[in-house]
Amino acid sequence: MKDRIDLLFVLFMIPIGISFMFVMLPDYVPDEQSHFQRTYLVSNLNLKAMKYVYIDSDYIVQKLRSYSDVFNNLGFNFHPSYTLFEEASSYNALVYLVPGIALGLGKILHLSLYTCYYLGRMANLALFIGVVSYSIKITPRLKNVFFVFCFNPMLIQLAASYSSDCSLIAACILSVAYFLYLFDKEKIETKDVVIVCSLIIFILLVKYVYLPIFGIYFGVIPKLLHISKKEVKLIVIFLLSAILLLLISNYLKKDMTVSEAFKVYYKTAHVDSGKQIQFLLEDKMNIFRMLYHTILEKKDFYISTMVSNLGWLAIQIPKLSYYLFFVSMIFATCTESVKHKLCNRFWYICIVVIEVALIILGMYLYWTTVGSFVTEGVQGRYFLPLVLLLCVALSNGLLNKFNRIYYFIPFIILVDIPTIYSIIHFFNIVI
Repeated sequence: MKDRIDLLFVLFMIPIGISFMFVMLPDYVPDEQSHFQRTYLVSNLNLKAMKYVYIDSDYIVQKLRSYSDVFNNLGFNFHPSYTLFEEASSYNALVYLVPGIALGLGKILHLSLYTCYYLGRMANLALFIGVVSYSIKITPRLKNVFFVFCFNPMLIQLAASYSSDCSLIAACILSVAYFLYLFDKEKIETKDVVIVCSLIIFILLVKYVYLPIFGIYFGVIPKLLHISKKEVKLIVIFLLSAILLLLISNYLKKDMTVSEAFKVYYKTAHVDSGKQIQFLLEDKMNIFRMLYHTILEKKDFYISTMVSNLGWLAIQIPKLSYYLFFVSMIFATCTESVKHKLCNRFWYICIVVIEVALIILGMYLYWTTVGSFVTEGVQGRYFLPLVLLLCVALSNGLLNKFNRIYYFIPFIILVDIPTIYSIIHFFNIVI
């Protein structure tokens, strides 16, 4: 298997991912309760973005506080009753389809609420493993980088939960891998058009702030100029489909209202996107001041929450694991290189800068006090889709003689096994 890094990824990610899935108690991943409630709606074949959802009354937010509680709540339930909850997420139903199907299947089999809960988590993890494995398989270069990156503890936590970031980041990983695949390919085929257009539509519907990532595909424009008329027609069909799906998505969201908790926060924190835009326009330098002060003040927090600060930002992984992950990413980036021109690499870095600015600006408008120069609400995990792109730009092959996957397996073990222990210790001692 030394030449099948994609299979090695599956071999190691299954036990590590399942361990994360079980040791992280339900609802202790950021916003997981709202994502679970939205998934429960989807499992009932309700695709509308609604705030209210009736769930089996065995469910209470952060009800399980020990591993013994987990085992006591697994099994069957043939006569469930239902309670109203008001935190369902407004994300597009697409990101909840896979765990929603698993959850629905569990209900059909009369499994208990928390048995269904873990079944949905497992489905999300399986989706992530499948997409990443395929990404590693097709990318002609930087396989080590993809392999190491996906063993990031923060990323595994998201993949082994109900977080919508699981499918979103998986789609971004596949987008970068497919670009590298097309860059080295002689001719673009119909299958390639279908896959790339589908990824673009998915990101458009789920979180369009990440659309600039597809700017990397400018690197294959010379090949696009030689596609057939059939493929041009296919692109037009996808464009029309994107417009239609966007209209349907907006229709399904029309009844969504802001939760009471958000209303209270917006009022007490004086959040008003309209006034915030006015503030930025008062001085053309305000937006640059905001970006400068935000990055200056929050840079350490962003870097930390890309890997550590698990759960509700309360679980710290061991320092050795934390630093070792960054060392392994740098090591992997130096063992391989893409044959891209300097101007291409500079463009990839520009995309990363643009994305960082858009993410910060988005939370500045919708989560930050009017007039503040420091954006609140942004976490390092929001930047995870950009890490791979940065590695593509910086890849250099200086350590090419160490370009063997077995050099990196000890790294992922020393990063993730102590992290799993830290999670167990947190719930046994703190909760």
